[in-house]
Amino acid sequence: MATLLGKIIADFTTALSTDIAVGGTSATLASATDDDGNALPSGRYFFTLDGSNSSKEHISCDLVGTALTNIKSLSRQGVETTGAVRKHRIGASVSLTNHGHLKFINDLVSGTTTLNALAPLGYDAAPSSLTGNQLATVTYVLGVVNGGTVTFDKQVIANQTAGENLTANDIVYFKEADAKWWKVDADLTATFDQLQMGVAQSTVSANGTVTIGISGPMSGFTGLTAGSKYYASNTAGAITTTAGTYSVFVGWALSTTILLFDSVGKTLPTQKEKDALVGSQGVPSSTNKYITQDNVSSATTDQTQTTQNSSVELGEANTTTKKNKTAQSFIPTKTKIRGVNLYKSADSGTFTGTVTVSIQADSSGSPSGSALATKTFTNTQWLVQSIGEIEVLFSSEYASLVAGSLYWIVIETSTSDNSNHPNLGTNTAGGYANGSVKYKNTTDGWTAISTIDLYFKTLEGDVSQVVSTDSTGLINDKFISSGTLGQYSVGALSNTFVKTYFNIQLPFTLWTGSTSAAATTDFPNWIRNSSDVVVPPLGAMIDFQGTGGDSIYTNGAPLYTGASKSLQFDGTNIVIMDWWAKLPASSTGDLMMGVANVGTVFQDVYNSTTNGRIAFCKSSAGVLYATISKNGVGNTATDISTGAGLTLTRWNNYRMEIHLGTDVKFYVNNVLLATLSGANLTTSANDVYLGFGRSNTALFQATAPTISLQMNP
Repeated sequence: MATLLGKIIADFTTALSTDIAVGGTSATLASATDDDGNALPSGRYFFTLDGSNSSKEHISCDLVGTALTNIKSLSRQGVETTGAVRKHRIGASVSLTNHGHLKFINDLVSGTTTLNALAPLGYDAAPSSLTGNQLATVTYVLGVVNGGTVTFDKQVIANQTAGENLTANDIVYFKEADAKWWKVDADLTATFDQLQMGVAQSTVSANGTVTIGISGPMSGFTGLTAGSKYYASNTAGAITTTAGTYSVFVGWALSTTILLFDSVGKTLPTQKEKDALVGSQGVPSSTNKYITQDNVSSATTDQTQTTQNSSVELGEANTTTKKNKTAQSFIPTKTKIRGVNLYKSADSGTFTGTVTVSIQADSSGSPSGSALATKTFTNTQWLVQSIGEIEVLFSSEYASLVAGSLYWIVIETSTSDNSNHPNLGTNTAGGYANGSVKYKNTTDGWTAISTIDLYFKTLEGDVSQVVSTDSTGLINDKFISSGTLGQYSVGALSNTFVKTYFNIQLPFTLWTGSTSAAATTDFPNWIRNSSDVVVPPLGAMIDFQGTGGDSIYTNGAPLYTGASKSLQFDGTNIVIMDWWAKLPASSTGDLMMGVANVGTVFQDVYNSTTNGRIAFCKSSAGVLYATISKNGVGNTATDISTGAGLTLTRWNNYRMEIHLGTDVKFYVNNVLLATLSGANLTTSANDVYLGFGRSNTALFQATAPTISLQMNP
């Protein structure tokens, strides 16, 4: 080792002030100053003891002051052994020797020993050049190697050819067709898409030789904002903090003059690839994911057992051997579930309770007891279900199933009755390989029912899913909101009930005057007379002309009459009115389109509280309102004139969706502009009149409306 080298002092001799026994490792010198009177520095030394007699011995030792320690005998071949091999008396001569130095220097050069890590060797200056097997400096190594802790400025490639005139710090790309460098333009994908980009290091003319920086800090810029991201600009060669037509990232500003260039054009998805990703827009995120098989839903099911030849009890007494709760296990392949289908067998006796269906995780081969998703049927809802397959849609979709794990469909009732309870369809021979049936009561716990499986289907989830179409290219109606189906479609199926609607275009009657609804003149087919009527492509329509109070409404009678008065303002039905109208630019009166509790309301001003109304109203000042009013209570009028960019003097589509007793939604051109409810919504026990009218000379045109009446709330 390099630490074997000792201190070198010229012309030093002294004597021992203590003796050294054979094997001794310490002694004391009579003096430790040289001939110039300087004290010997502490360190390792090589001495010769008794150099002039037969006790001569070479030693190595450590010296501090006059004390010698760690004495080792040094043979003539340079081999050290601990302790002296001869006895030396007090007064024995001590002198420096070069024997040990030469031996260990020779060992260092020959590689027998190693250099001292505490005293690294170095050149007196950076060598002019290093080649072959010559020793390299740290600076040299860090300048040429990759990996480890390496400090470097930037990576460049020299002797490149400019394809066009370039200015220093232009963002450029390598064109494969001619092996030249051209300016990047963010609105031309051919200048960056999957191409090597760089930064021109100087200003050159077309076909001139140029050095290109391909990564690292590029200096010479001006006006940069430190820490900001920079993108290629729509101006060829330039950079900007705002992405151009396509997002082409080129680096971060380290300072106002230095850009940390990072050419990622060849590794990141291109703008076209981003645009092609699944989702409405933008790059992948938690709401815009890559599609996997588990992100695609169809009208088919995940797990099924669809044979049925018997039934199993449900809701019996909560006692020994009775089936109070029933459960079917299954192993999903999808992570989302929105419901299940079961087979309803005929009830036993008269069932009076509710039925709850849930999905539960497995706990040691039985349901865990904690519902992941549920659906509860009221007694009425359960009783109206026909015998056969029924659909059970959970109140909310469960989206965290673990594919390949065991889960349970658990069915239970609010009552416990051996004589009056539901029954579920089963296959007595099983039929489902990945699950089984169990029943539960308080004394038996969950108990297996051998061989049988329930008739069941697990319905794939559809929240945030891509929905597959059928062979005709249409989406199955199971994926269409049941609320939309139930409220706005004729004979549509909601979650539990069939809601029926009566769709009509009612004959209207023209009424002139404000004192008696009996003074009517038939107005069949919306034709008043040839001088008043214009028939546009939309169909026949009425042109309100002349002076005085003219109103047109349903034959002097409400929409629905009869002793039961099942359709009136305090009911729970739904009335939908849809029509087109072209309104005047200005008028001397107010106009109204909608429903009211008496016919005379159609001649009122828009903010009247004399009677009940739900209507689109335009005031004499030209403002369009969504309005509701209740006789003697108040009026709510919401200005919707500017909603959805309306031009009232053009033909627009108007629609009201009236949930009697609850609220009313006002749409224009299929855009919801207002939802009104509260104390001013009329809830009087009056029949519902429908019509159009005006308070004076507010000329307007309207098509015959379509009305949908819900018949069974």
